[in-house]
Amino acid sequence: MPTTVPPPTTAPTCNAALTALDAFVAKITPPTGSTGPQLVYSTYLGGVGVDQGFGIAVDSANSAYITGVTSSADLSTSIPSTTAAYQKTLGGKSDAFVAKISGTQNTTTFLYPLTYLSFLGGSEDEVGLAISADGIQGARVTGSTASANFPVSNAIQATLAGETDAFVARLDTTAATATAGGQVATFLGGSKSDIGTGIVVDANNQTYVSGQTLSSNFPVAHAFQPGLSGTSDAFIAKIGALSTLTMTGTPTPTTVGAGNTLTYKYVITNTGPDPAFNVNFSDVLPNASDAPFTSSSITQGSCTTPSGTPSSITCSIGAINVGASVTVSIVVTPKAVAPGGLGNSATVTFNNGSTVSATTTPTPIVTDFRIDVSPPSATVLAGITATYTVTVTPLPTYSGSVALSCSSGLPTGATCTITTSPVTIPNTSPVTAQLAIATTPRPVTTAQGWHWGLLYALCLPIGGMALLGSGSRKRKWMAGLFIVALVAFVGLQMGCGSESATPPTTTGTPAGTYTVTVSGTSGTAPHTTTLTLIVQ
Repeated sequence: MPTTVPPPTTAPTCNAALTALDAFVAKITPPTGSTGPQLVYSTYLGGVGVDQGFGIAVDSANSAYITGVTSSADLSTSIPSTTAAYQKTLGGKSDAFVAKISGTQNTTTFLYPLTYLSFLGGSEDEVGLAISADGIQGARVTGSTASANFPVSNAIQATLAGETDAFVARLDTTAATATAGGQVATFLGGSKSDIGTGIVVDANNQTYVSGQTLSSNFPVAHAFQPGLSGTSDAFIAKIGALSTLTMTGTPTPTTVGAGNTLTYKYVITNTGPDPAFNVNFSDVLPNASDAPFTSSSITQGSCTTPSGTPSSITCSIGAINVGASVTVSIVVTPKAVAPGGLGNSATVTFNNGSTVSATTTPTPIVTDFRIDVSPPSATVLAGITATYTVTVTPLPTYSGSVALSCSSGLPTGATCTITTSPVTIPNTSPVTAQLAIATTPRPVTTAQGWHWGLLYALCLPIGGMALLGSGSRKRKWMAGLFIVALVAFVGLQMGCGSESATPPTTTGTPAGTYTVTVSGTSGTAPHTTTLTLIVQ
């Protein structure tokens, strides 16, 4: 089914009524499923005078850039209030103009709104003949001017040289002020008549201009044809971008405890006069064994993951407009003290070859700490608590917090308690915490059933011995039988008693010598020491 497009009557009404002569702008495109082109929008663009459009370009967002000539002073009423025009009023009898129509339709009004409009000219006549769009919504325009007071800015040729000169300009269609950085307007010509008829911009922000010249002294540089060959010749000129990038690097914090994160923050700023293109950031990271990479972030563009040996990270930033800044943050986690600090430097390349470098200032210092326990050994009975003092010492300074724990080696039935954890080291002074290891008593329970049988067996011989002392032969014979029965009875009692006995059971903290590991952890850096616990 063809795409439904609002009718032309909903197009941007830059000027609803035809006057002497108006420019017009139209967008024609074949929608999905259509067998032919369809009018998406069509609009007048002009005022009470003569208005003509001669050049059009489209950017990556499908916004249309238009240039031409206008003699309509009232065209200034169409300048959008949301942007700052480079020139807000008509400068002479006729001026060049630059207009921009958004590629995004307004969902409320169904208009493709006019988002930028500016005059471009002095007290005489100008005309804009060609236009191109760069990667950051800059309009590159060329044409001709007869005005000595043409509004130049960052010009490579600041004065009118002949009857008419070509002009080359870049206007920032997103500018907040008329004097925003990154805007250029310059003459380009000799002592006769010159006119610019074509303009393009490449990926490196280089501007290419073509046109016609009648001037034998047209400004040439590195020319394969340095002189005029006839009454008029074509000309081709390449105007490079003049960008100045600065970069500063700062570490946060300037003193970092081992195991805690350290951020290298780089701020890249374009001080002009032209936008910078193809901006790329690179940084060689500290040795991973000293300070492994943790993360990265960037306010514009994207960064790779670290790779190579030594490890490095690269970030593709793209274009930076004049006055704009981009911040890159690289986060590492130092493992231990780095002699001389843990500095870092980065490099930015732009405009296909220019570079700028920066080193983080000041050099960040990595500090550490040590864990000690006293006394080194303690002896207690099961059920008694052993006490120690843990000392955390900065090396030489430390400002992070340290979590303390008994990480391994505790015997069965023992618990470890530390009075203060984490502890915070006040820079240069050691701190202490009390450590207590509580043990559990060992109760012993023994079954006694067989002892009663033995007691009975020992009591019975008393009567038997009495019988042996005196009496008749018969009585002695009966005493002998009694002794035999007694021995059998004792054996039976001992056997039965041993069968019903329960072996001893033991709980609590076993006796022994134990090595307990005490850990102090700050961030990802653990430091350990050991103590000895003897349980009796």
